[in-house]
Amino acid sequence: MCAAFIELLGSPEQRDATYRRVAQGSWTGNALSENNSHILDWKVRATPRDDGGYVLNGTKHFCSGALGSDLLLVFGVAQDDDSPERSGIITAVIPTDRGGVRPNNDWKALGMRRTDSGTTDFKDVQVLPHEVLGAPNSVITDFFGYRRASLFGPLVQLIFSHVYIGIAAEALDSAREYTLEHARPWTPAGVSEATQDPYVVRTFGELAIKLQVADAAARDASHAVQRIWEKGDALAPADRASLMVQVSGVKVLATEAGLSIGSRIFEVIGARGTHPRLGLDRFWRNIRTHSLHDPVAYKIADVGQYF
Repeated sequence: MCAAFIELLGSPEQRDATYRRVAQGSWTGNALSENNSHILDWKVRATPRDDGGYVLNGTKHFCSGALGSDLLLVFGVAQDDDSPERSGIITAVIPTDRGGVRPNNDWKALGMRRTDSGTTDFKDVQVLPHEVLGAPNSVITDFFGYRRASLFGPLVQLIFSHVYIGIAAEALDSAREYTLEHARPWTPAGVSEATQDPYVVRTFGELAIKLQVADAAARDASHAVQRIWEKGDALAPADRASLMVQVSGVKVLATEAGLSIGSRIFEVIGARGTHPRLGLDRFWRNIRTHSLHDPVAYKIADVGQYF
């Protein structure tokens, strides 16, 4: 996800250098968001240096992947009254082990227990000129000008959707395995195996169809991303708009399918399947937590307004 941002906003030299590090095993985390009332109301300051670099100070929140990363994608707000052209939101990729950078292990949530999205502190962190991606405010002008960097939005949402679909698929596979090996039929069903119970069969059918629909929609959107990506600088606002709406629909389908499957598998595996040692609740917990990243209600509204 972070590598895509560098691809969309960085220079060819920056992309090559970053990809080389990633190919050699470097992990890229992000330090973009802050715990503010508005997504663009950033408090982390980027003080301009004479050589074209900046100095970062402040705290970022929801820094997914920062803990244990090798590189950090970071936003900061610069203010230079003497050189207005250096003012605005700056984007940079810096080494996580740079002096003054401190990712904190302070993330706890209902699900996604092996992930981290905690805070990261910056104290007099030096950002070198070659680490700055684009000109100040380029992330804003590209996004609202519907240039290539604006594809970051649908790319991220589609990645999230694929994560949910993968979790849902594993939940359904785990439920099938448990049902085949351990589940008992309900006495009134009049059958000897749980897999012969018509309600069990119907529930698996319903859940498999939900997964099939979400997966098909995600695959179709992935092809659309590729077609629009290949347009390069010829990207038109209408291209970006239609893609974002299509991906928004996928996000809704994947979220709803994941939550439904993660919850309803217990209808077919039975009460014994709720034992903590099995951990079958992790599927629902993980999707429930991650899907709160941004409300699907607004995705539905976007699709409705566009239609």
